[in-house]
Amino acid sequence: MNPKQPKSDTPTLKWKWRYETPENHAGPKIKARGKLITDTDKDGDGYFDIVAIKGKRNGEKITGLYPAGEPIPGNSPFAGDNLIAYEKTKASPQLTGNGLQFSVEGGGFSNVFFADFLESPGYLEFHSVPPYPNGAVAPNSETNVLFKATLIS
Repeated sequence: MNPKQPKSDTPTLKWKWRYETPENHAGPKIKARGKLITDTDKDGDGYFDIVAIKGKRNGEKITGLYPAGEPIPGNSPFAGDNLIAYEKTKASPQLTGNGLQFSVEGGGFSNVFFADFLESPGYLEFHSVPPYPNGAVAPNSETNVLFKATLIS
């Protein structure tokens, strides 16, 4: 996927972001981090549109945003919205329930989102890999993660 690139004269915000599995997590370990570019036009709920992403997930290069409004392979019907807000409380998270979605080298896709439906609300990462069965079934996974993004400019 080719990420939507902002025009050079369009004002943008830059963020650094990261997420990883909690220390005591018994399943597969996940570590992702990088930089995001957003527009500067905050919506009524305090979210900015993410227009570009760089980084790595478990050592694999992130190759771009997956389009908002479309589910990543294997995650139908759940489409991400690629929105982010300043640091907020657990009741008002930085990512929405639809989440940030991107592709990685090797053909994988990730959607990290705020799961308010959990008994203890928090972030989850849905990760799909070929042959992309639908849902959190092998080889796909859905894992608890800790997410944080900070505005850098």
